[in-house]
Amino acid sequence: MRALLTSLPREVFQEAGQKLPKILKPYLDEPVGIFESFPDEPDTSTIIKLFPEVFLPNKDPLDYAQQILEAKLKYVFVPGLAFDKSNHRLGRGRGYYDRCISKLRQSSNCPQIIGLCLKQQVLEQELPVEPHDELLDSLIAV
Repeated sequence: MRALLTSLPREVFQEAGQKLPKILKPYLDEPVGIFESFPDEPDTSTIIKLFPEVFLPNKDPLDYAQQILEAKLKYVFVPGLAFDKSNHRLGRGRGYYDRCISKLRQSSNCPQIIGLCLKQQVLEQELPVEPHDELLDSLIAV
């Protein structure tokens, strides 16, 4: 997947970012948790400006989760390296979002956790899952 993403032209990620306002329109009235995209992720720079308020990840996933819970967010968008159709997510190997999601899931007011990716990142076969891997509520593939 890393090789595939590296091989894609930058325009693919920019075009995905340009489609996000239309695709995420149902969420635009709400404050959300979202990420500032890396070069190999759908470009979130435009969509971030359209939400009334955004909460961006910081260095500590548990602190980020606490901010989300205190703000009573309904939606959190998360990136990943690869996804499958069962809403499993393969991250970048450091467990940031798995730890954040785990803490969110412990709360009765856990927001919906939504993966945000390119269509090319969604695999037909199931990803290998480890006990610490957190399941997403849904996935939006651009």
